[in-house]
Amino acid sequence: MIHSGDVERIIVFANVARNREVYLMAADHLKTLDWKKYPDALQSIMNFYKRARAFEKLALFYDMCAQVGSELL
Repeated sequence: MIHSGDVERIIVFANVARNREVYLMAADHLKTLDWKKYPDALQSIMNFYKRARAFEKLALFYDMCAQVGSELL
């Protein structure tokens, strides 16, 4: 499904699967996308990392968001 690139289907599948590994794969894939093009992806990434209890990855994602935000200023 990740190879298809259909962001909405990836988000729906991960939500329905309720599996830690699926949450991690979905979040890892979504964070590679252009968040301006897919505004739902940002919230989904945070939710998937929280549900997977991957708090270190969540912290790294927050850090990456902060760095991107500071580059835009």
